Amino acid sequence: MPVNFSWAMFSLFAWLVPHVSIEVGQYRRSLSFWLGVNFREGKRVVSKHALIAIVSALLVIIGTAIGVALTTKELDPNMINIIEGMSLFLAAVVTLILSLKSPKWIGVYYSRKRAAPQPLFQCTKVLAFNVRWSIWRLFCRVYFSLLPFYCSANAAKITVSMIAGLAFGFLMDYIIYLGRRKRETSPSIMWAMGMAFFLVIWSCALFQKGTRFIDTVWGRNEWKGSKNVLLGVISAILWFFMSLFVHCYLWLRTKRMVEEVGLGNGVLKGYLAPAHTRKGERLATSLFKEMLVSYRKRRSQESTPGKMMLKQTPALATVKEHGEEGSDGEKADDLEDANEDFGDAREDGFDTEQKEQPELFDVITDDDDELAKTADSAGLGIVAVSLNVIRSTNDSGRAKACNSTNNGTDGVNACISTNDDGGGVHLSNKTFASTPSKLSSIHEEAEEDNSEPPTACSLIGKKCCGCKQNEWKERSLTEKTIVIIEWILWVGIAAGFTFFTIINIGAQAQVASVNRWYPIAEAAIYTDMDLGAVCAINEAAFRPNSIITTFSSKEDANAAGFKVLHCGACGACSTWHNLRLEWWTRNYLAAESARCAKKSLLGGRNAVYECLMKEPIQFDAACSECWTDDIICTKNNCAFIYLQSQLINKVGKFDVAPGEITSATCEEAHCEMDPAPGVQGFVNCSGATRRRMSITSTIKRPPEQQCNIGQVNWTDFFGPCCDSVDNFYPAMANVRADEMR
Repeated sequence: MPVNFSWAMFSLFAWLVPHVSIEVGQYRRSLSFWLGVNFREGKRVVSKHALIAIVSALLVIIGTAIGVALTTKELDPNMINIIEGMSLFLAAVVTLILSLKSPKWIGVYYSRKRAAPQPLFQCTKVLAFNVRWSIWRLFCRVYFSLLPFYCSANAAKITVSMIAGLAFGFLMDYIIYLGRRKRETSPSIMWAMGMAFFLVIWSCALFQKGTRFIDTVWGRNEWKGSKNVLLGVISAILWFFMSLFVHCYLWLRTKRMVEEVGLGNGVLKGYLAPAHTRKGERLATSLFKEMLVSYRKRRSQESTPGKMMLKQTPALATVKEHGEEGSDGEKADDLEDANEDFGDAREDGFDTEQKEQPELFDVITDDDDELAKTADSAGLGIVAVSLNVIRSTNDSGRAKACNSTNNGTDGVNACISTNDDGGGVHLSNKTFASTPSKLSSIHEEAEEDNSEPPTACSLIGKKCCGCKQNEWKERSLTEKTIVIIEWILWVGIAAGFTFFTIINIGAQAQVASVNRWYPIAEAAIYTDMDLGAVCAINEAAFRPNSIITTFSSKEDANAAGFKVLHCGACGACSTWHNLRLEWWTRNYLAAESARCAKKSLLGGRNAVYECLMKEPIQFDAACSECWTDDIICTKNNCAFIYLQSQLINKVGKFDVAPGEITSATCEEAHCEMDPAPGVQGFVNCSGATRRRMSITSTIKRPPEQQCNIGQVNWTDFFGPCCDSVDNFYPAMANVRADEMR
C-alpha cells in the first residue's frame, strides 16, 4: 500500500460526491413551481448556496486535517499500523455501501423513496437554508470518520487521497447518470450489477489487506509470514459471501415489493426502467453551469418583465405507469432536455397551452433524504390527488405560497398567490404517489410558508425537532429499529473515532513533555546513585523491629555495623513490612498498581489509597500515601500514553529503555524527582524502590539505573515468594500466623 495514500480518505470522499450530487439535483427539481424571474433566482440560490456549503465544509475538513496532522507528527510505528488497518477496514465498508446503493440509484433495487413529491419552497431564505443544511449534514457524516486518518499524515497523503476520492466520486456520479439513461430493463440491470460487482471485489481486497495490517500488531506469533497471507485470503472470502448475501437479499426484496404493488411478473420492467436524468441536475453542471451564463444575459433576463408561463414539468414527482416506454418515453426525455432553456422562453412575452400529458420523471434520492417525503408503495398504495395550482407573481416579482386542503379526502389545493389583477395559470388533476399523512405534511409546510419569513433558529429547530414526525409515524417497527441502529452506530463510530484522535493528539503532547523532562529527571535520580546517602539495617538483628536508618555513605553505614538496604535516604516505604512487600510483589506490582490507578476514574484519590492498602499489595498508610500521589501524578501527566499503549497492544509493557517512551518513562519524567513538574518527588517520599533495592522486576531497566551497593540478599531475608498474585495470599497468611505466636 502506498505510504502517501489513505484508502479511508479516498472512499469517504468518493462516497460524498454522488450523495451531494443527488441533493443538488433534488433541490433544482423542486423549483418546478417557480416562474419567470423566480425560477432563475431559485436556480441561482441552489447553485450559490450549494457551492458555499461545499467550500465551507471542505475548508473545515482541510483545517482539521492540518491541525491533527501537525499535532501527531511522530506516532509509534505500531499505532501507524493500526491506523492503516483501520483505514482499509473503513474503506472496505464504505465501498460495500456504495456497491449496495449504486443499483438503487440507477433504479434496479427497490427503495421506499423511489417516487418523491418535491418539497414546496416558496421563500428563497428557506430554500437556501435547506440546501446548506442538507450538504453540511452529508459532510458531517464523514467529518468524524476522517479524523483518525489525519494522524501522522503528511500533506501529500491528505491531498492525493482527497483528490483521488473526489475524482472517483465524479466518475461514479457520471456512471449512475449513464445507467439511468438506459431505457430498456436489461441494459440497466447489467449496468448496475457490473458496477456493484466491481465495488464488491474492491471491497474484499481492501478488507483482507486491513486484516493483515491489524494482525501485525494484535496477531499471535503463529499467524506470521505465510499464515498471515492465509488469514487475509480467508477474511476476503468471508467478506465476499457476506456481500453477496446482502445483494441477493436486496434483489429478492425488490422483486417481492414490485409484485406487491401490482406490477405483475414483469420482473421489475416498469419499476426498473429509470427515467432520463438531465446533466443539469447532476453535481458538476448544477453547480457550475450557472457561472458560465454571461453577466449581461442574466441582467437582461432579470430586468425584462414578461408574462408568466407554466413549466411543463410538475412540481410533484409522479410514478410512472407500468410499461411506459417507447416513443412516448423518448419524447418525454426530449422535453425534459428542452426545459433547461424553458426559463428564457417564459420571459419572452408568450404563453403556451398546458399539455394533456405533462412530462413524468422518476426522482433519484438518497435513502436518508429528509426533504423527499415519499410514498411506500408496498404498504399504502397510490393515492390520486386533485391538485389545483394557480401561478403568478406579485408586483415585486417574487411568488408567495399558500396551501389549503379540500373538505373531502380527494386531494390538496396548492395555491401560489396571484398579483393584483388576479392573473395566473391553472393546473389541475395531476396524480402523484403519496399517503394521507404525507399530504398533510405538504399542506402544513405550505401553510407555514404563507407566514412571515422564518428565522434561522426556527429553521434549525424544525430540522432538529420535528422535520420527520409524519414520516416517522408511518414507518414500520422494523424500519424504525433499523434507523435507530444506524444512528447508534453512527454516533458510536463518531465518538470512538473522535476519542481515538484525541488519544493520539494527547499522547504526542505528553511524549513531547517526556522528551523535555526525562533527561533532567534521569540525571537527578541516577547520577552518582552509588555514591550518596544510603538506607541501612542493623546487622546484628534482621527482624521486624530492627533499626533502619539513613547514613551519608556506604562506608559510614558499615562502620556503624549496618548493612545497606538500598541506595538513597530512607523514606516512608523503607520499613520491614514495606520492604518485604516490595520484594514479594516484584513480579506483579506494576500491573496491580495500574489496576488501582483505574479506580481513580470513578472513586478518586481515596479509592487508589484504599486499593494499595489491600491485598495483594498491602502497603502501610505512609507508604500508600506516597504511591497514591505518584499514581495521581501519572494519571494527570501520562494518561494518554497509557491509553495509547492499550490501542497498540503494549498495555503490559512498562520497560524503561533509551529512546523508548512508555508509561513508566513518563512517570519518571514527571513524578519522581524533587522538585518534579507533576509532584514533589516520589523517590524521596518512598525511599525504597525496586531499582534502589537492586530488585529486578517486570519493568526492565538499563544497568545504570540499578543500585549496585546493596548488601542484603532478599531471598534470605524474606524467602522466594512470590511468582504471582496467587502465591501472595498463603505467604501472607504464614506471616500473620508467625506474628501471632
